[in-house]
Amino acid sequence: MTAYASANTAIEATRHGAFDYVLKPFESEEMRRLIQRAYQAHEAMATSIHFQETKSEEEPSESGDCIIGLSAPMQEVYKSIGRVANSSEPVLIRGESGAGKELVARALFQYSGRRDALFLPVNCGAIPEALLESEFFGHEKGSFTGAVNQRVGRFEQCDGGTLFLDEIGDMPLAVQSKLLRVLQEGQYSRVGSNQTLKTDVRVLAATNKNLEDEVAKGKFREDLFYRLNVVRIHIPPLRERREDVRLLAEFFLHRLSARRRGPQMRFTEDALDILDAY
Repeated sequence: MTAYASANTAIEATRHGAFDYVLKPFESEEMRRLIQRAYQAHEAMATSIHFQETKSEEEPSESGDCIIGLSAPMQEVYKSIGRVANSSEPVLIRGESGAGKELVARALFQYSGRRDALFLPVNCGAIPEALLESEFFGHEKGSFTGAVNQRVGRFEQCDGGTLFLDEIGDMPLAVQSKLLRVLQEGQYSRVGSNQTLKTDVRVLAATNKNLEDEVAKGKFREDLFYRLNVVRIHIPPLRERREDVRLLAEFFLHRLSARRRGPQMRFTEDALDILDAY
């Protein structure tokens, strides 16, 4: 039971084995239903996925940004992060542009056993298609025009850490096939080389596209989609969690005030009412 389920509280609770939590004040019927669900989950333990508790009792390092929201949809996001953070399985994070997909990816990294290694974000839609394979897997000297030196790719650079593939729906099919090999076998080859390299990288992927539609159109590999979609987190848009509007507005205003090194700016109640009604 908690009176204030912040992101850290919610994630930590589920990461350390809590089945769920309730916000005070709560109805007795709500508690009864929760206990019943917990009992049913315990009975189905053989088919459940379990994640080991981290050995470290320290809080993960804080990043410059954090996930903001106390709404019921965001509580589900926090629970999902807590449940899967310590897994090595890939995670598919889905949500609209600006929903906070990278923040969720960073939280998964910060609460994982890999948090002392590298977290490397790559926007698949921001790199020219001709360079994307070399960007991920590296290349040998002379493997193509302009390859004057050997290059280490992102998977080699991030070995032991976490690679965040943003907008994975924009990844070309040729690169998708090599990514699938990494996910299935932990192996890849540099461009221009037959040597097989091994890597231990956790892949977090994010998209604002409907990948099922992309698969149907032949633009995204079906086998890669199913490999990524085993563990998924959906981030609700702000219109589905309107009770978080004030929290977000006040957070950004506070951060703006801190950057300007001036007095703390505040919203008037009229301004907050307008935001609530938007």
